[in-house]
Amino acid sequence: MAQHVKVKAVMKTPDGNTQKVEVKDNENGTMTLKTRVKEVGEHELSVTVGRKPVQRSPVRIKVIPANGLACKIRGKLQTSNNFCGLWGIAKMKTTDVLICDADIQGLQFVSLAGGGSKQIQFTNIEGFYPNFVAVSLDDNILISDFGNKQIIVCDENGKLIRYFGQGRIKFPGGIAINPVNGWVYIVDQNIHCVHIYDQDGNHIKSFGSNGSQEGQFIRPFCVCINTIGNVYVSDRDNHRIQVFNGDGQFLFTFGCKGSVDGQMNDPYGIAVDRHGNVYVADNGNNRIMKYESHGRFVSRVDDASGQLNSPIGVCVTDDDRVIVSDRGNGCIRMYAQ
Repeated sequence: MAQHVKVKAVMKTPDGNTQKVEVKDNENGTMTLKTRVKEVGEHELSVTVGRKPVQRSPVRIKVIPANGLACKIRGKLQTSNNFCGLWGIAKMKTTDVLICDADIQGLQFVSLAGGGSKQIQFTNIEGFYPNFVAVSLDDNILISDFGNKQIIVCDENGKLIRYFGQGRIKFPGGIAINPVNGWVYIVDQNIHCVHIYDQDGNHIKSFGSNGSQEGQFIRPFCVCINTIGNVYVSDRDNHRIQVFNGDGQFLFTFGCKGSVDGQMNDPYGIAVDRHGNVYVADNGNNRIMKYESHGRFVSRVDDASGQLNSPIGVCVTDDDRVIVSDRGNGCIRMYAQ
């Protein structure tokens, strides 16, 4: 007769307490563990067979809220626990987020899985000042270098590949890559337009001019592109989002100046998710607003407790978490929704 071996499981909560875990024998050589957690944060699940822990036990499980602030990430610099010069932010294919940090005149990789960070700095490029970044399908990194009025292309290890745009680009801001045609779109705040290049650095065209009519901008700030190639531009001083096709032809606009739902005050960073929803860093109102692809207001992503202070960059992970560079507080915030 086979000897029955007792399997025991315990969950340790973030406050150090323990809670019961139900263990069910599936009678096929497997077990099911079941519990209900009530706290947000890192939990620790320990499983023993007899008196011996199973392989890889204990397991750490990070529990995030169904919506709202999931975590806050601060800097790793020796001089400060904060990111002091936050600008744009982009998601890598891994669990890393790539952050433009003007304080170190470089970029920082920060792991959403809780690992360490690494940096990219160009010691051979004098005056390098990164403010926005995009990542290509082949993992090349494209950086808006405000200090030298150019775009820098490097690999994920920081090896310089090329640079382009000097002479034409006057104030490089937000940058995005069109998934349909592979073109690179760069916002230029000084001359109130969007430049289009191919990834080899050849200029294709520019669109936009100074003004408040359809297709015109006043100090545009950032750009993002959805899966069908439509281009969303945060038209900062007109307090609106303008939408164009991939060739730069105007489609529609949404938003106006104000602080109620659907309105905005100095829209900065902008991003789209895999469903086509649009996220706007409403800098003047210190909040992140979510819209449908055609501009209908959906919800506020952050809570209304006033945590954000000058949100600049925003990106969205594959599982719809919203990552925000909170410049005023010197940290990265991640929101579940």
